[in-house]
Amino acid sequence: MKEGRAEGLEKGRQEALQRELQRQREALLDVIRARFPKIVRQAKKQVASIEDTSILLHLIIKMTTVPTAEEASQLLLDANGDEEQS
Repeated sequence: MKEGRAEGLEKGRQEALQRELQRQREALLDVIRARFPKIVRQAKKQVASIEDTSILLHLIIKMTTVPTAEEASQLLLDANGDEEQS
């Protein structure tokens, strides 16, 4: 019985994490769409591969301050590199 409860709790945590990841991905893409529409296609692929909420939050904040699409693209590339090293 305890095993089933623990599995249920873990499944619930994983589902909550996936929902939060999806919300942050969508928020990041909204910022990119508004500020740098030319890189949205590239960004969708890169953002979808990020599995760390702290990286997504960092990117959301940074995307509101970078001045150019080139710098925004570089942030995404760097973030994906950081994700792979984790």
